[in-house]
Amino acid sequence: HAPAEADGAWPCIPVRDAIETIGTDAVMGSFSNTIDNNRGWYNGSGGSEENILASKYRSFAEGYAIEWPKTSEALTAVANLYARKALAEKARAESDQFYN
Repeated sequence: HAPAEADGAWPCIPVRDAIETIGTDAVMGSFSNTIDNNRGWYNGSGGSEENILASKYRSFAEGYAIEWPKTSEALTAVANLYARKALAEKARAESDQFYN
Protein backbone atom coordinates (compact mmCIF):
# COMPACT_ATOMS: atom_id res chain seq x y z
CA HIS A 1 0.00 0.00 0.00
CA ALA A 2 3.03 2.26 -0.30
CA PRO A 3 2.55 5.41 -2.30
CA ALA A 4 4.43 6.20 -5.47
CA GLU A 5 6.86 9.05 -5.79
CA ALA A 6 5.68 12.22 -7.56
CA ASP A 7 7.29 10.95 -10.77
CA GLY A 8 5.31 7.67 -10.58
CA ALA A 9 8.22 5.55 -9.33
CA TRP A 10 6.97 2.84 -7.00
CA PRO A 11 7.38 2.04 -4.20
CA CYS A 12 8.33 5.31 -2.58
CA ILE A 13 11.93 5.87 -1.55
CA PRO A 14 11.39 5.22 2.20
CA VAL A 15 10.03 1.76 1.38
CA ARG A 16 12.94 1.04 -0.95
CA ASP A 17 15.36 2.19 1.75
CA ALA A 18 13.66 -0.06 4.33
CA ILE A 19 13.90 -3.07 2.03
CA GLU A 20 17.60 -2.35 1.53
CA THR A 21 18.21 -1.94 5.27
CA ILE A 22 16.29 -5.01 6.41
CA GLY A 23 16.66 -7.02 3.20
CA THR A 24 16.06 -10.49 4.58
CA ASP A 25 14.65 -13.17 2.31
CA ALA A 26 11.51 -13.17 4.45
CA VAL A 27 10.94 -9.43 4.00
CA MET A 28 11.60 -9.55 0.28
CA GLY A 29 9.38 -12.60 -0.15
CA SER A 30 6.58 -11.01 1.86
CA PHE A 31 6.88 -7.84 -0.21
CA SER A 32 6.57 -9.82 -3.44
CA ASN A 33 3.70 -11.97 -2.18
CA THR A 34 1.80 -8.95 -0.91
CA ILE A 35 2.00 -7.28 -4.31
CA ASP A 36 0.49 -10.35 -5.94
CA ASN A 37 -2.14 -10.82 -3.21
CA ASN A 38 -3.19 -7.16 -3.39
CA ARG A 39 -4.12 -7.67 -7.02
CA GLY A 40 -7.12 -9.60 -5.81
CA TRP A 41 -9.38 -11.81 -7.87
CA TYR A 42 -9.42 -11.40 -11.63
CA ASN A 43 -10.86 -13.01 -14.72
CA GLY A 44 -8.50 -14.71 -17.11
CA SER A 45 -7.16 -12.41 -19.79
CA GLY A 46 -5.25 -14.92 -21.85
CA GLY A 47 -2.11 -13.55 -20.23
CA SER A 48 -2.31 -9.97 -21.50
CA GLU A 49 -2.90 -8.39 -18.08
CA GLU A 50 -0.12 -10.46 -16.57
CA ASN A 51 2.30 -9.43 -19.33
CA ILE A 52 1.51 -5.77 -18.65
CA LEU A 53 2.16 -6.28 -14.92
CA ALA A 54 5.39 -8.18 -15.61
CA SER A 55 6.60 -5.32 -17.80
CA LYS A 56 5.62 -2.71 -15.20
CA TYR A 57 7.48 -4.40 -12.34
CA ARG A 58 10.47 -5.27 -14.54
CA SER A 59 10.76 -1.60 -15.51
CA PHE A 60 10.77 -0.53 -11.86
CA ALA A 61 13.33 -3.24 -11.05
CA GLU A 62 15.67 -2.16 -13.84
CA GLY A 63 15.54 1.44 -12.66
CA TYR A 64 16.48 0.50 -9.11
CA ALA A 65 19.22 -2.06 -9.78
CA ILE A 66 22.15 0.15 -8.81
CA GLU A 67 20.83 2.23 -5.92
CA TRP A 68 18.32 -0.27 -4.45
CA PRO A 69 19.53 -3.75 -5.54
CA LYS A 70 17.44 -5.71 -3.03
CA THR A 71 14.32 -3.83 -4.05
CA SER A 72 15.23 -4.51 -7.66
CA GLU A 73 15.60 -8.20 -6.85
CA ALA A 74 12.19 -8.31 -5.14
CA LEU A 75 10.51 -6.50 -8.03
CA THR A 76 12.21 -8.80 -10.54
CA ALA A 77 10.72 -11.73 -8.63
CA VAL A 78 7.28 -10.13 -9.00
CA ALA A 79 7.86 -9.54 -12.72
CA ASN A 80 8.94 -13.17 -13.15
CA LEU A 81 5.87 -14.37 -11.26
CA TYR A 82 3.57 -12.41 -13.56
CA ALA A 83 5.47 -13.61 -16.63
CA ARG A 84 4.89 -17.22 -15.51
CA LYS A 85 1.22 -16.47 -14.84
CA ALA A 86 0.94 -14.94 -18.31
CA LEU A 87 2.22 -18.15 -19.87
CA ALA A 88 -0.18 -20.23 -17.78
CA GLU A 89 -3.12 -17.99 -18.67
CA LYS A 90 -2.23 -18.15 -22.35
CA ALA A 91 -2.04 -21.94 -22.20
CA ARG A 92 -5.35 -22.11 -20.34
CA ALA A 93 -7.05 -19.84 -22.87
CA GLU A 94 -5.70 -21.86 -25.77
CA SER A 95 -6.85 -25.06 -24.08
CA ASP A 96 -10.34 -23.61 -23.54
CA GLN A 97 -10.52 -22.67 -27.23
CA PHE A 98 -9.43 -26.16 -28.21
CA TYR A 99 -12.13 -27.82 -26.13
CA ASN A 100 -14.92 -25.40 -27.06
